[in-house]
Amino acid sequence: MPTTRHLLTAALLLAAGVSTSQAAALLQISGGTDLAIPSSNDVLHPLEGNTRNRGILSTTADNVTLEFFYWGSESGYRNTLHAGGFSHTEIDNVAIGGGPVAFPGFGSPLFSYAQAGAGAIQLSFTSSGFSGTLLPGSPDLIKSIAFGYLTAAGKLSATPTDIALITLDDGGAGPDDNHDDYVGFVRATAVPAPAAAWLFGSALLGLAAAIRKRG
Repeated sequence: MPTTRHLLTAALLLAAGVSTSQAAALLQISGGTDLAIPSSNDVLHPLEGNTRNRGILSTTADNVTLEFFYWGSESGYRNTLHAGGFSHTEIDNVAIGGGPVAFPGFGSPLFSYAQAGAGAIQLSFTSSGFSGTLLPGSPDLIKSIAFGYLTAAGKLSATPTDIALITLDDGGAGPDDNHDDYVGFVRATAVPAPAAAWLFGSALLGLAAAIRKRG
């Protein structure tokens, strides 16, 4: 029969497990090559650090809510982000004449949805400037998507976070790799796991019952 000490240990282990899973970064960028933010990027050029060009953006856990936000653009084309059955078309030339667009913080997202299983986020771009659909990791030499980790303050991070920059270079007059033709970001949050919560609650109830019985 479990002792009070055993129940307390189980409860603490469950609590530690839930805490650890919540603390781990929910987004991961794999593959691709480093790309510094160039001064020609009219939306992001004050940022210091690298993005990953032609990489893949994935979630690292099951049951993650993804919220998509728009930052700005400098583009002569109408570029459209697609993800989770939703889409958003950029507003032309938001950054022209006004310099970099300030990090928008977290207002209402463009759209959001839950991704049930850990793995690659299925996003893509279409455009009035190129035919077909551009996917992450595409080997296309003219146009590409780059990702980067962001802090809550909108700064590039060298380590994984729960916020990821999404940037497009639509090719334009050529592959300048400045990636300011659509700039957005996605924030990932964990959906509470009912099973873990139930186990943790059961352990606490068992502990309380054992204490009452011994009291």
